[in-house]
Amino acid sequence: MSRPSDGRRVWLAPGGAVGVAVATALPWARSGRRAVSGYDLVGIARRFALIDGTALRVAAAAWLCLPLAAAASVALVALGRPRAAAVAASGTALAGLLVASSVVKVAQGSSAIGAPLTIVSSVLALAGAYLGLAHLPRRT
Repeated sequence: MSRPSDGRRVWLAPGGAVGVAVATALPWARSGRRAVSGYDLVGIARRFALIDGTALRVAAAAWLCLPLAAAASVALVALGRPRAAAVAASGTALAGLLVASSVVKVAQGSSAIGAPLTIVSSVLALAGAYLGLAHLPRRT
């Protein structure tokens, strides 16, 4: 027997993924008087050749695709594909969590909201993916 909240539970992971995507555009650091977003940080790292090697270039390109992955997770839930949506949301969350936790560690004491909000949204998306998948019927 399903409870009324079962249908809404699958939206938690995509909601967290959208939170990650939004948080990447918020201020992550300050450069003088200018607020710097997560995308600006990637651009700065490229401009000053701080991104070196294939793995880091792929990671930087993936960072730019986070909003697309978040949108895909929302679309997949709307299309009735909650498992695929959970995978897309989890990928978005893991990428956001990895980068944001690194930035928070490096920029200790920063008052910018972007990285901490990315971490919180990532945890929400991962928890939502787990809760959403845990209550789906098993495939046979």
